[in-house]
Amino acid sequence: MASLSAVSMATPITTTKTTFFSPLTVIPQRASLLGQKPKSMGLKVQASLKEKAVTGLTAAALTVSMMTPDVAQAAELAPSLKNFLLSIVAGGVVLTAIFGAIIAVSNFDPVKRV
Repeated sequence: MASLSAVSMATPITTTKTTFFSPLTVIPQRASLLGQKPKSMGLKVQASLKEKAVTGLTAAALTVSMMTPDVAQAAELAPSLKNFLLSIVAGGVVLTAIFGAIIAVSNFDPVKRV
């Protein structure tokens, strides 16, 4: 993250006005040398107790779910499900070939009415 911020500080930021999308302007900050902390600037994250609790519970739930062997086993496809999905893909390929042939023939042999 520090290297990304150093690169973004070195490149000039140009803003363009558009009607549909207008990005936020970025205020470049002074780059500090490695090992030195900025004296006047500090990072303060303000979050309510409810947001902290939701974040903690979400992280705990994800950790527990990944450690459960049933979840790891459920990530694998059953052979019947794999064959079903492959048959849907094969049907799509066949339909695409049929429609492609119809479009090709209609372009090669146009109907001209007088």
